[in-house]
Amino acid sequence: MIQTEFSAEQTAIIHPETELLIFGSYAGLYCIIIWICSLLIKNYPIPLFGCQGFGNDLWYLLFAKIIFLLIIPIFIYCNRGYNLSSLLQWKFQSKGKNTIATALFLTLGLLINHNYLPRIIEVKDHINIMMVLISFLIPLLTAAIPEEIFYRVILQTRIEKLFGRTIGIFCSSIAFSLFHFPSRFFLSNDMEGVAGNVLSVMMGTVFPIFIAGLIFGLLWSKFKNMYLLIALHAGIDFFPQLADLLGIKT
Repeated sequence: MIQTEFSAEQTAIIHPETELLIFGSYAGLYCIIIWICSLLIKNYPIPLFGCQGFGNDLWYLLFAKIIFLLIIPIFIYCNRGYNLSSLLQWKFQSKGKNTIATALFLTLGLLINHNYLPRIIEVKDHINIMMVLISFLIPLLTAAIPEEIFYRVILQTRIEKLFGRTIGIFCSSIAFSLFHFPSRFFLSNDMEGVAGNVLSVMMGTVFPIFIAGLIFGLLWSKFKNMYLLIALHAGIDFFPQLADLLGIKT
């Protein structure tokens, strides 16, 4: 069994009603921020690493993700009277077991998107260590860490505190899936949907992400171990990121 021991400081929510209003409102605002960033990418793209996918555009990586989904929510969190350590430094009952569990979750994430491997192997001669590092660090810093901290650790925890586990998981999953809509609606043209086609984006992105959100929400509710979620999330995004760097179309 994976167990995590928390101090009172790490589990206490100071003002759940006020904080849910603040972070819930921010989740709604964030959808608008993504909408704006998507329009900026469409009209004034700043692609990085030679990639064509919007997920590797400066507007998306730096502004939409690192600034607006990581830095600002953490700033608000700390401004509410919490120490950053209460968000990040968990006390494990067994560091060895949890290290193994984290590695297993990372491996599981990699296996989920193993279907990219045949196409990646075809161009394996073009892969270098820098590509591998970027493919790990970009999803980690711009997706796994900010999304799991905001939507699970911060938002879901406060919804659960007020309305219970089921509603917490369900509502945080809705918020998690909805922020993916604007970017795909304006920019996608692959298996995640066709730009301008609401139904294709809903079926290709929003619904699958909602299901993924439910799974991540269940894992957070059960283990309260964000490192497992971050490892799983980073593993899932690794091969798609590497494929984008290699110019592989999905």
